Amino acid sequence: MTLAQTSNISFFLTSFFIPLFFFISGYVAYKEGQEWNLYFTKSFLWKKIRTLYIPSVTLAAVSTQIYGTQLTWNVFRCTGMAWFTHTLFQMFVIYTMLSVIVSLFKKVNRSLGLAAFLCFLSIVFGGLFKAIKTENDLMTFLNMQALYRHFFFFAIGVILRIYQKPFHKLLDSGKSGNIIFTVIMIIAFADIYVDVYWAITNIARVLFLYILFYKFRDEIDAHQSTRNLWASPFNQLIYWGRFTLEIFYLNSFLLFSLPSCLSSYINWVAQTTCFCGPGSVSFAEFLIMAPITIITIYVAIALQWIIKKLPIIPQFLFGR
Repeated sequence: MTLAQTSNISFFLTSFFIPLFFFISGYVAYKEGQEWNLYFTKSFLWKKIRTLYIPSVTLAAVSTQIYGTQLTWNVFRCTGMAWFTHTLFQMFVIYTMLSVIVSLFKKVNRSLGLAAFLCFLSIVFGGLFKAIKTENDLMTFLNMQALYRHFFFFAIGVILRIYQKPFHKLLDSGKSGNIIFTVIMIIAFADIYVDVYWAITNIARVLFLYILFYKFRDEIDAHQSTRNLWASPFNQLIYWGRFTLEIFYLNSFLLFSLPSCLSSYINWVAQTTCFCGPGSVSFAEFLIMAPITIITIYVAIALQWIIKKLPIIPQFLFGR
């Protein structure tokens, strides 16, 4: 039994963190009024190569040596632990191409044009993901199925950022906003109890978290203004977010996976009859996993601080 199957809370958390990763990446990618001239396009792409592709290849290469697998050209496919940073790099390349194309049409509303292109491409990729059952060598090398499956979430992030003002106005409109939030919340948790198409529930979960952060924005801003790391859990989350890739890379091949004894215990908790129900299992699992996760995060942050003092290595490992 995998960790995603041991309790409702594990099922919920492990089911949407990858879509959330791509959604946030799309959301922060869009900058209103940005001119996609040659200089900016070159610097933007080089930054993504430096911070995403090179570290992904480095991680894949190093992990093959650590885990004893043969180092071949397939390392540049960046599957396994590094697949989603490699896929994110592909998304940024596509986003750059679309932004440049839209900028060439001076009389077209750029935001609307970009949103339309993203919607069209999401539909095409979604269709390809369902239609293509076997991959040729090039598709395998580029890991295209991962791109087809998850591009939609990146596109939603960009589109929501473009139209965030009318969306926020709708959320603040009293009864309508409450109805929208309630419907999204119901869909977000529905597949714990009934069979719902995975894309629908993951979109709902991403939007559910987005709305929660929006509802608590005043408290977040208030605590952020204090610049005190321990003033609020929100400050902790924001601080961790600054080191997302570093935490991922270090946890992937320098730190350990969940010890087998803890995995066995969590499986036993999930299968035994001594607990009252799914809520009890989720609570017990949370008490075990939350401290381990927090400790791992801070160990990774400490390690990245040490590694960044070294020459050359940080550029290949973290891209900065």
